[in-house]
Amino acid sequence: MLLRWPHIQAELYKIFLDRVKNNFHVILQYTPTGGDFREKIAANKELMYMSQMIFMEDLPAPELEAMGNKFF
Repeated sequence: MLLRWPHIQAELYKIFLDRVKNNFHVILQYTPTGGDFREKIAANKELMYMSQMIFMEDLPAPELEAMGNKFF
């Protein structure tokens, strides 16, 4: 039935894409003390500026110290 009204089909597809853009989430998991984390952040600045970092577990003190020494 939608084939008879291509403008309606196009509008529905646009609504679908808008909803996907507004509700799309990606979860990446990296250890902040590993070399991969720093390389990924350096290669993709959007990971730092357009995202929210949540630490799921408390990091041990030696890892926090290593991260501070490495990045600051």
